[in-house]
Amino acid sequence: MVSNEVKEKFVELRAKGLSFAKIADELGVSKPTLITWSQELKDDISNMETIQRDSFYEKYRIDKLKRIEDFSEELDKVWVEFRKRDLSAVSTDKLFSLLTKLQLSLDSEITPTRFFGKKEQFDYFPDDSWIA
Repeated sequence: MVSNEVKEKFVELRAKGLSFAKIADELGVSKPTLITWSQELKDDISNMETIQRDSFYEKYRIDKLKRIEDFSEELDKVWVEFRKRDLSAVSTDKLFSLLTKLQLSLDSEITPTRFFGKKEQFDYFPDDSWIA
């Protein structure tokens, strides 16, 4: 009899997209058995794929938020310096160019906020009952 740990490892490997042949080599289980397990454990595999996908999404989201934060901080620094400059100074062109590039980088990272659903769902105070 095969332990639950082996089946759990199978689910994990299959959810990562490994082939039956690679999993068979790693776990020491025959391909026909793995195919049977795949049918029996399809919901578990699907759930594990979802968990892995969510994990990647969360990492990407955090990385993206960090980039937005970094671009924003640099843009703030450039704006402070830019405001100090006399526009007739030669080095202002370079500073303006940097400002433009940072703004474009920041804009490319930000996606517009979108709400879904019926408009009525977003009426936070449908009547005056919230007023004391």
